[in-house]
Amino acid sequence: MVCHTAALAEAAAGHLPLGARLTQPSPAAQPVAKVRALSKRFGEVHALAGLDLDIPRGVVGVLGPNGAGKSTLFRVLLGLESADGGSAELLGWPLPEGGMQARAEMGFMPEDDCLFPDYNGGDQVVHAAMLCGLGRVDAFARAHETLDLVGLADARYRKVTGYSFGMRQRLRLAMALVHGPRLLLLDEPTAGLDPEGRAQMLELIAEVGRAGTAILLSTHVLGDVEAICDHVVLLSRGRIGFVGPMGRFRARSGQPAAPWCR
Repeated sequence: MVCHTAALAEAAAGHLPLGARLTQPSPAAQPVAKVRALSKRFGEVHALAGLDLDIPRGVVGVLGPNGAGKSTLFRVLLGLESADGGSAELLGWPLPEGGMQARAEMGFMPEDDCLFPDYNGGDQVVHAAMLCGLGRVDAFARAHETLDLVGLADARYRKVTGYSFGMRQRLRLAMALVHGPRLLLLDEPTAGLDPEGRAQMLELIAEVGRAGTAILLSTHVLGDVEAICDHVVLLSRGRIGFVGPMGRFRARSGQPAAPWCR
């Protein structure tokens, strides 16, 4: 979860609905992110090997097996890792110089669990909202609205230790959404979910996308990308295998999915 006090105060004052942007959006033709010759190494491993990429608006699937560079790309865009070379731009802001401004308009749902075991669901999301600069009253209202959106209204007062895995995933999505970001980065949001939970999570993500929030969804599951994404970025060993709209990806693939896609 990343956020900005001033932007969120404006959102709270204006009672923006979930999925509404906190600032005026850039022109639709402007990419969400641009990277040029972006590289990152860990020892002898080229996690990102000179990527040149324009990521369009909409719901974009970043697809690839473990080790493809998906999480590293996200971490560089979030400012959690420094690139070894190249340049990047996010939401019109150059990185790393404009990283704070870019992160002000983003929400992030990491793959790893990030919940406080002694909190109930409502307190968890209120805490996330207050970290983003909302006062307690506004944070409380936004948290309950967000919990309704993700289907956790009846469980808001239960401690998260009593949540199922699928409920915890939806709670973490609520924490990333509560401040109304322009862009969501979702790292393997369906990992570990059963078929019903996966379908529910994908429908939630699609609903947020339909409301106007740009989404980057990292996954190794081809079916997730085909279900809700407008565009595909295919990564393999830190290199780009394909970038383009879903229709062209389907037409080009025209063959059984690789084992890691299933």
